[in-house]
Amino acid sequence: MVSKQQLVKFEAYLACSGDKDVLDISNLLFKIAAQPNDKRKVELYGVPVRIDKVEELTLDDNTLKKYPDMKLIYFHMSKLRDDGIAITKQNIDDLVNLNLEADEYIAEDISCIFDVKNSVLFVQRNFHSLSPVGIKTYLIEIKKRWITKQLL
Repeated sequence: MVSKQQLVKFEAYLACSGDKDVLDISNLLFKIAAQPNDKRKVELYGVPVRIDKVEELTLDDNTLKKYPDMKLIYFHMSKLRDDGIAITKQNIDDLVNLNLEADEYIAEDISCIFDVKNSVLFVQRNFHSLSPVGIKTYLIEIKKRWITKQLL
């Protein structure tokens, strides 16, 4: 089996409330993940956004020996864009719009790791992915929606 190494850059943010109180968002993330796709979707900036996956990371033995209290939560988010998309077969061809079905989207994703003990959110962004402010807005909006409907 061939192994490939790649450098991945993460930005780090302290998860805190408007009062600067440190927050543990892990329970909220798992509650979001337990909902069906349509309940996880929030419209942000005119584009549907949702959390696709949430899981606790399994740490290797060496890491656990060095940091016995470490608990990391991985989550993946997608912006679901359905406009402004074009394809070409060769660089000399004209661009052609990609026709998507009503339930199909181009997913622009973002991967995050949340350090539960330190309340630090690590964000690995892609070119058109959600910003850290977008992640915060998503979590606030979905929490508001669920508090209103008493799902939390």
